[in-house]
Amino acid sequence: MALGHNNLELLTMLRANQREVHPRENKCKTEVNSLECHSVKSEQAEKEACYEERRKLENLLTDTEEKRVPEQEDAINNMRKMDGYFLRRIQTVSNMSSERRKPASKKRKNTAEKCAAKQEDSFNQASKMAENTELLIVQYTELQVRFIS
Repeated sequence: MALGHNNLELLTMLRANQREVHPRENKCKTEVNSLECHSVKSEQAEKEACYEERRKLENLLTDTEEKRVPEQEDAINNMRKMDGYFLRRIQTVSNMSSERRKPASKKRKNTAEKCAAKQEDSFNQASKMAENTELLIVQYTELQVRFIS
């Protein structure tokens, strides 16, 4: 009988423990679910923040590209215009030099003073044109540097 009584006591204690354990187990499950839910919400909020930041950066990149492309095209067009201008300027200087030589060679019969004066004028004009050409080349180079930058 003593064994039966002990078994009954143990069974009663087991049931009492189960009554204590079940609410605690349910409470723990609820807390775990709550923590998991909170964790999922935090991850989702973090992902949404990352996506939003990415969208902002993509929009900024698109806006920047839309602004810079026309500026670059303008700079390229300006460089092409300057190239054409320099070529025309060089051709003009070349033509003027060859035209000045022709009259000078035709007028060799003139006096030495007239020839010297014309040569002096030609030299002065050629010097000015050379200075102007150098200035234009410097300006052209500066434009190229700005475009590259």
